[in-house]
Amino acid sequence: MPQSKIPEGGNSMIEYKEIKYRAEKIGYELVYWFHLTILFIIGAVILVSALKALDKIYSSGQTTVEDILLLFIYLELGAMVGIYFTTSRMPVNFLLYVGITALTRAIIGNLPHDHKVSMDLLILVGAILILAITVMVLKFSSSSFTVKPKKGREALFLRRNNRKKVDGKSRTQRARSTD
Repeated sequence: MPQSKIPEGGNSMIEYKEIKYRAEKIGYELVYWFHLTILFIIGAVILVSALKALDKIYSSGQTTVEDILLLFIYLELGAMVGIYFTTSRMPVNFLLYVGITALTRAIIGNLPHDHKVSMDLLILVGAILILAITVMVLKFSSSSFTVKPKKGREALFLRRNNRKKVDGKSRTQRARSTD
């Protein structure tokens, strides 16, 4: 029966844990900077799109309700990026608001001039109702079942590392102190 090799000396296990700790730390920093970079890119794309929409509105000389709703969609997307940037949490409610606004924009854009109710209109209104109920359920559940998150870079590092403190020490601190 083959025996597993036990490293000679106690220092090799300490070195392994130290290397693992440093590699995890570097990995979490890379993930953090990746998120930051992508957030800036998404924010820039939203800003450029909103500016193009404003230029189109200005050059046409008239503003429609559809144009205003499109600007609200850009506003909600920008707010969502801002909230994620500051709290590292994805606000799902804003995605639902974008969906409701986009469906409302589709209803207004496709509303027949004779104001007859069609099946397409009923489907869109039903979808808005479902999204609105979903927003209500999320707001109720988030107010009843959430824990206040930490903010900033420390929160991202702790959340990604899934660290649990026992006796005031994190998993990594406990591993380093047992050797």
